[in-house]
Amino acid sequence: MHSAVLLWQERQSNSRFIQSVWTSSTPAPVSRAVIADPCISIALVKNSGDTYVVVTGPKTKPYHQLLPSGYTCVSIRLRPGTFLKNWPAQKLIDKSVTFAADAEGRFLFEGVHLQFPDFEQAERLVDQLYELGHIEYRLPGRALVTTRSSDRTYARHIRHATGLSPYRLYQLQRMHQALQLLKQGRAAADVAAELAFVDQSHFVRASRQFFGHTPRQLLDLPQSP
Repeated sequence: MHSAVLLWQERQSNSRFIQSVWTSSTPAPVSRAVIADPCISIALVKNSGDTYVVVTGPKTKPYHQLLPSGYTCVSIRLRPGTFLKNWPAQKLIDKSVTFAADAEGRFLFEGVHLQFPDFEQAERLVDQLYELGHIEYRLPGRALVTTRSSDRTYARHIRHATGLSPYRLYQLQRMHQALQLLKQGRAAADVAAELAFVDQSHFVRASRQFFGHTPRQLLDLPQSP
């Protein structure tokens, strides 16, 4: 829990397309720390009497989001490499697209009426999007790269699938792995060594760059990616 008024619940998913699902709500205004994230997300938001669906691209930098009283959100984080075919990930970097929805979470996407499920049934929406041909997964293994030419081909594949360069994807995934280890109780110095940061100071700088917090402060964030 990020503060006394931000209620947060998060779970993992068995879906090959989903990294995690989380839901949050607040009975009073609160500022939420949003961290850099390599995942595209699809969220149902209820805010000040309005309901809408938001598709958000990978985030390369942290920011703070002011949430009003009564705000609720259910968000589906797609695994890196999972993308919406007609919404290039590269054009969604640090951006979002909003779709109007009714109070029940029904919305129009690519000419099809869809129903956003609740927190426990979030996989239904992603399965439906896949069946309709809107979702694709494409993230080639690094072991397949053997020449400079294939390096360039690999980089193009990564950019197409995630919107990110291979190095930026690596940086973001490493930081999320670091956050997981910290949440498990590992010491910052041990995490820095295990994940090949130059030293603990390098890890602290990277944490501030991508998460806006020091490793110690990250323990107060609700996210457990």
